[in-house]
Amino acid sequence: MLIGSFGRALETSEGLVGQIAGLALYGLRLDETNSYINNVQAITAADVQRFGGTSLHSRDSIVIVGDAKEFMPELQKQFKDIELIPIADLDLNGAGLRKSKAGAKEQ
Repeated sequence: MLIGSFGRALETSEGLVGQIAGLALYGLRLDETNSYINNVQAITAADVQRFGGTSLHSRDSIVIVGDAKEFMPELQKQFKDIELIPIADLDLNGAGLRKSKAGAKEQ
């Protein structure tokens, strides 16, 4: 998802300018655009686990998308209020990220 949306953003002049502006805003080198996809693909389950163990706090809400069996056991050791949403129930346009029961029947 990150890679696909990144590629689509670069397809238009507006999207490319937005990406470059974001890099400038955060003080990143402009050539970061060239390495973005490789950097995303290089992230491993161990990286996610390490991040979860050192950077997440009980007040934070995050969404992790991927193969849950790769990262859930480690996260569940540290965080008790984890909610797993199966892809069939996922609604990225809704605040709760779950399809409503009415919406699920319509599909």
